[in-house]
Amino acid sequence: MTGARPAGHPDGHGAAVLDVKPGSNELCLTLAVSGTGAITSSHLHAGPLGVIGPVEAAFTAPTAPGAVHCVAVADRLIREIRQGPGRYYVEVHITTGFQEEAALRGQLTR
Repeated sequence: MTGARPAGHPDGHGAAVLDVKPGSNELCLTLAVSGTGAITSSHLHAGPLGVIGPVEAAFTAPTAPGAVHCVAVADRLIREIRQGPGRYYVEVHITTGFQEEAALRGQLTR
């Protein structure tokens, strides 16, 4: 994950692991992020590299580094991620001043 546009925290970097659990209809996200300040939320978006897409799943803010956060999703989303992970990305948000903004973005890969 990097702070390159469209997400934009120049000092931030990190890694995200998205565990796709087909039998349970769950997506589980683990984040390791630094250089951004406190994370307020993270999302899975549909969209290829460089395209801003809609939110497909919303995760709570991590309670500790490496904490795992799981959300229930539709079978359709699990199938689509498994078939084409590069069509999705994880975006991490922070609060600056009085507004939330995208700080880091990382395209899914296998």
